[in-house]
Amino acid sequence: MRKNWLVLILILGMAGSALAQGADLFRLSVNARSLALGRTGVANLLDSNSVFANPAAVGFTKNSEISSLYSNNAAEDSDYFFISGIMSSNWWANLGMGVLNAGVYRLNITSREPDTGRIVPGATYNYFSQLYVLSGGRSFSPNFSLGAGINYFREGFTGTSVGDAQGMGLNIGLLWQLNPRFRLGAVAQNLWSTNLNWSSGHVTELPRVNKIGAAFLVWEGMTAAAETSWQKELPMLTHLGLEWWPIKKFIQFRLGLDQTPRSTSTAFTNYTAGVGLSLGGVNFDYAYYLDTEIQENSAHYFSLALGERIPETIKEMKRVEERKTEEVVTKEVSATPEVVAPKPEEISLRKIAKPRMAVLQGKLKKIDRYLKELNQKLYLANRKKDQKTAGKLKELIQETRKRKEEIERQIKVLENL
Repeated sequence: MRKNWLVLILILGMAGSALAQGADLFRLSVNARSLALGRTGVANLLDSNSVFANPAAVGFTKNSEISSLYSNNAAEDSDYFFISGIMSSNWWANLGMGVLNAGVYRLNITSREPDTGRIVPGATYNYFSQLYVLSGGRSFSPNFSLGAGINYFREGFTGTSVGDAQGMGLNIGLLWQLNPRFRLGAVAQNLWSTNLNWSSGHVTELPRVNKIGAAFLVWEGMTAAAETSWQKELPMLTHLGLEWWPIKKFIQFRLGLDQTPRSTSTAFTNYTAGVGLSLGGVNFDYAYYLDTEIQENSAHYFSLALGERIPETIKEMKRVEERKTEEVVTKEVSATPEVVAPKPEEISLRKIAKPRMAVLQGKLKKIDRYLKELNQKLYLANRKKDQKTAGKLKELIQETRKRKEEIERQIKVLENL
């Protein structure tokens, strides 16, 4: 029974005093990969965990993925279930959904008799907490993304008069790829002050949690992450993680550091480690969480994820950036109107020569503006010494100039009619 109380304290105490504020369920909403990396995820993980960690990362996700985790949380009569998924698409934005359910069961209320001092067992009750999140993210450029998420909270006790509570919240986040090695992220969870309204009339506040994170590609296949989070009446917390892919697309090793508040001014540091295996789009993740404050809460976690994972490398990051630039340029070229030369057998050419010339001259102005944009991009590519992109831009400039010459030729033909 002591273990049950320890787990209940863990669930309710992760956000600080449960009497003053509700549980920070977002601390629980992580898969084994994020857990092994010290609960980081604001800037370093572009997978299904982004649904909870940072909705802006949903917009950067290249592959669809779904992951789940189930654990007894190292105690009897308790469970912990987590599932999240992302759908990557060519639509306006990528979408993701996530569900978290945690509970402790068959908890006994005891009392002490005033006369004899005997401990008398009382009623038995259960505790549960649930979180549902719908997130969306859009990449506005190859290097910048914004996202938002809607939260639905449900928490309660059965077998008591306390009842249950419900509430809603909003998350917003951003992600900025400064260069192929360095990425910054920020997220505000429960943007406005969210309240859980209990059926008994009591109101519990779920305060806003702010997070800032950074991810750095140390070398090919190794990424380091650092985050800080803060909320009112609690100390600032630090989270660190390191992930290494020694064998590309197959095995990963992870280490992490996760701080948890002890009081309104102090925190204690826990340590994490884990390993991951990726086989044909199926990912097995393992994490060990060492709780330095309550040893009974140290636990092993396993999660399963479906979806291809690609290790971040300098080469891969540059390739993605080049591909996105090429898609933008190709779209602009496709939007350039095709010019059809007037057929010589059309006798009515003289009648339509003047309006036709006006149309062609308008197209000529658009092509001139487009050539100017291409030359500006070529200048930037040369400054970055990006020879591959510069070569493609030169080819596009040459093709566009040929189209311009064709339009000019048609204008001369119409002028001679």
